[in-house]
Amino acid sequence: MKKLEFNVADREQQVLSTGESLKAFIESSLWQDLKREIEVWLCELRDNLEDPSCELSPGMLSRLQGSAMALRNVLQLPENMLDSKIEERRGVGNE
Repeated sequence: MKKLEFNVADREQQVLSTGESLKAFIESSLWQDLKREIEVWLCELRDNLEDPSCELSPGMLSRLQGSAMALRNVLQLPENMLDSKIEERRGVGNE
């Protein structure tokens, strides 16, 4: 597996996708399929967290909570990217 490299300064770079391509992706069957699968994972995590017979160590509880948060962030990515693109466009028009 290739080592993941990330420069924090890169995070501030603009979204490369166009607003139109982001809208098309959000409405696509591919994204709908991915969202449905991620939502299944979230339900499974929730079921594990709510199961009274499932004894979780504090470390495992934190990992499950972190996984749930990460999955929710992924579900929001396309909308957040579109919002970023819209804000970018507004900023250009206001200068």
